[in-house]
Amino acid sequence: MSSFLHRFRPGVPPPEADPLESLIAAFQDQLNASQVNISRVIEVSFTSSSAVRAAEIANAVASAYIADQLNAKFEANRMATSWLQERLRDLAQQALTADRAVSAYKSQNNIVSSDGRPIGEQQIAEFNSRLVAARERK
Repeated sequence: MSSFLHRFRPGVPPPEADPLESLIAAFQDQLNASQVNISRVIEVSFTSSSAVRAAEIANAVASAYIADQLNAKFEANRMATSWLQERLRDLAQQALTADRAVSAYKSQNNIVSSDGRPIGEQQIAEFNSRLVAARERK
């Protein structure tokens, strides 16, 4: 049973508390962090008998928060970059495979120019235009 519940049960002694948990709870009780209005600004304050110590702790918490957010963004960017690089490799391989398939198709279907070189898109369009013109003359 937590020490919180023991506060409401008079006469029942609280369980032995872990000193570290007690220290963390005391720290959290003195720490306040809140968002300012609807902005992305966060206000951090700490209550202490020493104003200098309170400022040091509030600044340290703010710095740790900023570092954590930057690390999270860095990691997200690293993962996105890795995914994009892998995707680019896949697409390059697909393009190479498609290009080989086109070359094989041209070779298998004897699609070459009169000098034996492969026919390009422009040459195919020219042949189609000539074919249409020849059909129209008949």
